[in-house]
Amino acid sequence: MNRRTQTALWCLGLALASCGTLIKQPAPVIAYYQLEYAPPAARSTNVSATLMIAPLRIAPEYDRDTLVYRDEAYRAGFYLNDQWMANPARQLTEKLVRDFQATRLFAGVFTAGTFQKPDYVLHGTIRELGEQRAPDARFGSVAIAFTLTHAAGSGAPQIVFQRTYEQRVPCKDKTVNALVEAIGAAMHGVVCEVVDEVDSAVSTAH
Repeated sequence: MNRRTQTALWCLGLALASCGTLIKQPAPVIAYYQLEYAPPAARSTNVSATLMIAPLRIAPEYDRDTLVYRDEAYRAGFYLNDQWMANPARQLTEKLVRDFQATRLFAGVFTAGTFQKPDYVLHGTIRELGEQRAPDARFGSVAIAFTLTHAAGSGAPQIVFQRTYEQRVPCKDKTVNALVEAIGAAMHGVVCEVVDEVDSAVSTAH
């Protein structure tokens, strides 16, 4: 066998080995998660006013499908193979409509896109939605800045209140399931706080 034939056979073997390596590598399995938590309880206060939940905005670092984590050293990263089923801002917008409908505080609760002009509008910006890592623990962390406005007459809407709500719940273990559960529990705490403040503001005004 001459040198040219040996070289050709060697190259062929190398190519086949490379193909075999590529074939044996399975594609990464993506796990999808939904943000779930229990809605708040119904309230005794009930007014004839209506509430619109404006589509939530979200900080750029959390405006993605992948779950996000950060530590106390200002480092951050992503769970590349663990993703939200839908955009977090869209998920939370729909959840807030459900939550305020469950409170029975308003005669009607809806999101943008309806023809009815609301009496109140709740705006929100998600500043954090993910995992916080400490040296000895991990937490599901949620921070949302809410602004409630009231359409008073024909003038510009008046700001009723503006506040950032933050909750941090320990993860039961280091699994992603435990993280998503902790984020849901933190969101439940944020929702209960903002519902309390909306209830107080609306019941005082009516």
